[in-house]
Amino acid sequence: MKKIVTVFVVFNLLTVVNYTLADSLTWCAYYNWNPWIYPTSKDSYAGVIIDQLVLFKRNNPNIDVKPIVIDNWKRCQAEVASGHITMILGANKTPAREKLYYYLPEPAFINFSTVGVYTSADNDKVDNINKIDDLRQFSLVMVRGNSYGSTVDNFVKSLIDNKMKEVSNQGQLLKLVKSKRFDYFFLPLGDLGSTIDKYRSQFADLESSDYRLVYKISRATPVFYVFGKKRGFYKKYADKWIATIKEYYNTVNFDTEVARHKAAKTQ
Repeated sequence: MKKIVTVFVVFNLLTVVNYTLADSLTWCAYYNWNPWIYPTSKDSYAGVIIDQLVLFKRNNPNIDVKPIVIDNWKRCQAEVASGHITMILGANKTPAREKLYYYLPEPAFINFSTVGVYTSADNDKVDNINKIDDLRQFSLVMVRGNSYGSTVDNFVKSLIDNKMKEVSNQGQLLKLVKSKRFDYFFLPLGDLGSTIDKYRSQFADLESSDYRLVYKISRATPVFYVFGKKRGFYKKYADKWIATIKEYYNTVNFDTEVARHKAAKTQ
């Protein structure tokens, strides 16, 4: 009887040790960013970086990969910086962020896109915008922690305090510009309708017709996978992720994949 008990105890100890040593990687992201990442249902996502994530999981079956869904971009960044979450699945590089995070040397993708400048449909004073500096006389509202590439980021950084306000989410941003408490906001071109839909339950009176586009800014922005500096996640996973990115681009037609995900958004 004693032998049986001893074997049972050893078996359970081994089980606990194996569980404790299991390799786990957690991630969060800016989730509504087609074609890079976008929701397909309540609990699942698709997009280019999800395809890369699937490849990473296939090549590293010993790593338990888990999403941590945080519907607040600033908090996602803070949780990764603190080491509570392993990585951000896709972020622009800024000088402020480089103080807190390690970036892979290989970008996950280059984001060729256009940023729109939107004002309220009945805000007549924001007009004749021919360059970004023409916006300097007006008041900007934007989501805290957002980055729209070097041209926009450098412009925002140069604004004096009374010309710029940061808020927690895009719903607040839309409401403040509609009410003309602030004059304009930046948003990727084509995202206005989906952004309004996302916050319609909170702000039922918002419509696309409440806003008008006054300027466009083209950009080519490298986007990276990012790890906080407070724990050893970068050293642990960087090489595996670099190998995944290289394999992805060696095995797919990137333009075709981008087009496929963009088309999926309209289905």
